[in-house]
Parts: sequence; C-alpha cells; structure tokens
Amino acid sequence: MSQSLGKHEVPHRDGPQLRSSVLTRGTVIIIACLMPFTMAILWQWERGFAIADHSTPDVVASVQNQARTPDTPSTAQGGEVADGERLYAKHCEVCHGVAGDGLGKAARYLFPRPRDFSAGGLPLASTENGIASLEDIEWVLAKGMPGTSMRAFDSLKPAERRLLAQEVLRLRREGTRRQVTRAMLQAGEEPVEMEVNEAVEQMTTPGQPVALPQHWASDEAAIARGKIAYRTLGCENCHGEDGMGAADQALFDSAGEPNRPRDLVHEPFKGGRTREAIYLRIVVGMPGTAHPAAPGLPEDELKDLVAFILSLARPPERLLTNHDRREYAEVHAYRRRFVQ
Repeated sequence: MSQSLGKHEVPHRDGPQLRSSVLTRGTVIIIACLMPFTMAILWQWERGFAIADHSTPDVVASVQNQARTPDTPSTAQGGEVADGERLYAKHCEVCHGVAGDGLGKAARYLFPRPRDFSAGGLPLASTENGIASLEDIEWVLAKGMPGTSMRAFDSLKPAERRLLAQEVLRLRREGTRRQVTRAMLQAGEEPVEMEVNEAVEQMTTPGQPVALPQHWASDEAAIARGKIAYRTLGCENCHGEDGMGAADQALFDSAGEPNRPRDLVHEPFKGGRTREAIYLRIVVGMPGTAHPAAPGLPEDELKDLVAFILSLARPPERLLTNHDRREYAEVHAYRRRFVQ
C-alpha cells in the first residue's frame, strides 16, 4: 500500500550517490546543486518580466532576423562538434543563449523561460536517475514541448537532430563544470580537476532507461482504482480534485519562477498524452520543475493512475500564448479565468 502524503508533501527521490573522493566535498556539491534556488531573485531580475502578447514563432523569428549571422560553419575545423555548434547557433541560440544558460535574445518574451541546460535538470527524462539521455533530447527536438515555446524541429533530418542533441549535452556538461567550480571557490575550496570531473560525470550521466509496461488497462475498474491512487498519493494536492489545479498551491521551478501544475483536463502535456509519457512523468518526475518523482510504486498502481489521468481529458484543448501563460502562472489566477 502506498502511504498518503501530507497536504504540502511530495514524493522524493534521492539523486545519484557521489563516490568517496567527491563525498569529502559533499557540502560543495550540494551548494552547486542548490545554486539555482539561491539565485532565483537575481535570475528573475536578469531576465526581466517583459512578456510580449505575441505568438511564439513571430517573437522568435523577429529576434532571429535581427541577430542572425550568415549560415556558415563554425570556426572550428570540420567534425561533428562544429556541425552541432552551427545548428545550435541557427536554431537554438536565440532562446537558450550562446552558453545554453537560457539567456538568449528572445528569452525575455517567453514563458516558461527557455531552459538553462546547466541548472535544475532537463524536464523530459526517461531514465531511473532523472538525467536526460541523448535519446530524450532527440525526442524533444522531434516533438517539441506543448504548452511552452519549445517547438518541434521535425523538419530537420534525424542526423541533424542528433548533432543538436549532442551539442546540448556538451553545453550541459560545460555549464555544470562552471557551476561546480564556482561553488567550490565560494566555499573556500581549491577546485581539483579530478574531483570536478568526477562530480560533473555524476551529475550529467544518465541512468538506465525506466522499464515501461507491456500491457495497459483502461477499463472502468482501472480508472476507479486510479482515482483512489490519485488521492492517496497526493496528486490532488497540486493538480486539484478536478484535475485543473489546487487554488491554494503556489509552486516554483528550480529558477524560482512560478510553476503552475498542469491542467490535466484541458491543457496539452509537455511530454504528450500517451500512456508511456504520463507513466514516465510520474516515475521520473520533471527535473527542474516542481513536479516530483515517485519511484518504487507498484506497476499496477501506476498503470491505474495513468488510466485515470487520461480519463480526465475534455475538450476544448486549451493553448495559451506566452502572455497568457505568464498572466495565469498562478493557479488561482488560472482558475478565475478559465474554470467556471
């Protein structure tokens, strides 16, 4: 039997354990991992809150046209790294920034903010430790992330999406290295290259893929059991009894930005509304967001919960603009506007 969670409690999953040579600097690594939270106010000030009431493609295209450089290869000589850098500069830099820190020229117009690859994790992971794999990033590039400004790059060839995904992982490793080194210096420690390398390895290496069920249940009995699981596991504490959000919950992501729980009834899901995607969001959580992981639950209970969540969907599907997402970033504002 699953234990019921308190009103403001969420399931917790421990991160990867650092080896003994890094544990001697555990405090430093903790500082590195928590830095996005402690920098939240500065983060918001840097990015500003000028959210334009325009469609995402228009905003991004406008900024790209102003900032675009000729579509020529990187100054690096040949190789996949140069190709990945070129593709990133053309398709991603305007939002995610040159260093992958989420501070691109279009970032101030978008909500949710573009992901900082080095902070808080990548939200759509399919691995046991919640660290996104190359395949996870390729999937996001191919499908996009509905309900955000991250569009699908399905017009790119699979080989190009792989190069882009590899570049994202490279930027993530470099950003994590800077973060760990900076945290060590702030703690009065002299960074040791071997220990920095080991910490970066632990923080950026994906685990084994989560095993997905081979068979699913969607009958009325499964939905009824899933509704019970939804309550006992505390899902309604954030998503609300009706699935459209609990008005008394104020949640934030790893950068300190408002992180309203998804409306399970009308909004598109960031990872899609497939059984497999919802199962992964429950088990792995959404790193970098307020959505927790719930590992260790019985597979049958998880499948019933997935069936119940899918049963909540009702038309119309609600697609919000960047302005709307920022305007209704808190549950009480969203419910006041959309829930009768």
